[in-house]
Amino acid sequence: MILLLIISFLVFVYLMYALVKPEKF
Repeated sequence: MILLLIISFLVFVYLMYALVKPEKF
């Protein structure tokens, strides 16, 4: 359960970073 929470958090951070740094794509 904790692992799922950590993965969800990492995905959220990645998406936020993608929105802030679109040139990385």
